[in-house]
Amino acid sequence: MKKVNVLKGFLAIAAIAFCSASLSAKGTVSINSYLKTNYAVVSAHNSELSNFRVKVIDEEGTELYSSPNIKNTSAFQKLFDLNSFKNGNYSVVIVSKGSKATETFRVENSTLVLTEESLKPSIEKEETESARLSPFFRKEGDNIYLSHLNFDNSLFSISIDDMRGNEIFNSSLPRESSYSGIFDISRLPVGEYSVLIKSGKELYRYEFNK
Repeated sequence: MKKVNVLKGFLAIAAIAFCSASLSAKGTVSINSYLKTNYAVVSAHNSELSNFRVKVIDEEGTELYSSPNIKNTSAFQKLFDLNSFKNGNYSVVIVSKGSKATETFRVENSTLVLTEESLKPSIEKEETESARLSPFFRKEGDNIYLSHLNFDNSLFSISIDDMRGNEIFNSSLPRESSYSGIFDISRLPVGEYSVLIKSGKELYRYEFNK
């Protein structure tokens, strides 16, 4: 594969504490413990790529969190610190046009406790669990947003090819349990591109237009 250095100005302009997002209209949502910590990962998936929001609501109906309007992507992830939650029951809700999915959970002593309903196996829940481990990728304007939960601190890298298969960017990323970064693609010429993300033995491919 031919390498082209037209993207020397392609920079990771931010690397911050993990907070990712992505989802779909035929929505599924889940919440899982994050490693052996008092954090929990909310993951949502929306197969129709329509606008959606993710909310966390307590048992009294008070909205504790509402994501920005999410569009042009099918998955959402966010890390929550359960130390800020009182003991009690909560719901994670994904809302889009005429569609709504809910997952209930309980917090006891800053620890996640899933309800019996949450523990019921289903195809949708298995698909959401799979999506939970996939990197979150989103293009907005001249920026690419990438977030990933890298549970075993595997080797982690990103590369970008143009429509002819020329590799124009390649970079290793920090081997951290959670990563979030923003990449500036303003110097890329107009065209079609593919992004390949490697995490351990897993490969994830995304496409975008500039």
